[in-house]
Formats: sequence, structure tokens, C-alpha cells
Amino acid sequence: AGRLEAGWDTAALRRTLERVVERHPALRTSFGIEGGEPVQRVRGIGGIGGIGGVEVFLENVGGWSDEAVAARRLELAYRPFDLEMDRLVRVYARITSAYASW
Repeated sequence: AGRLEAGWDTAALRRTLERVVERHPALRTSFGIEGGEPVQRVRGIGGIGGIGGVEVFLENVGGWSDEAVAARRLELAYRPFDLEMDRLVRVYARITSAYASW
């Protein structure tokens, strides 16, 4: 988790995440069972919106109440992973600045 106070470039954030996922196959990995044995599947590198299957979600919460933001954060934090389908990382950025755009 982190917080950026000033205006920032969401396109640059997406490009940075793409590079991190490209370099670390574990971030594109899911797990399953085949023939009764556990298997690891490493996805290829895809376009943004699912960087190698990694969920990236930017949400503008400008104008939301503190309570609504807190409720959304908890909703996303406690959403379970499906290790057969999901990657091991999710990225959620709350944008509160009028300077941010995507």
C-alpha cells in the first residue's frame, strides 16, 4: 500500500507495473491440479487490463466519503483469490486527485 499526494501519471504507473510483471514470472503464476498432481502455470505477458493476467484496477474516489473509501478498501482486501485462475498479485489504486486521469 502507498499514497501519492500530488498529481501523477496513471499511464506511467501502468507501464511500470507491466515491467515488474515482465521481470517476475511468479507474478504471472497460477496453480492447479493435473493428473492428481499440483502444477504451476506461468502466463505469458499480455496487454494492460490484465498484465499477464494480473488484475490492475484504477478507481477515481474523488468526492467519496471516508467511510465509502474505507468500505471499498475492505471489500477489495478481503476478496478471496482463486489460485487456479487468479495471479498472486492484484493492483488497486484509489485516485483522489483532480490531477489524475486515465
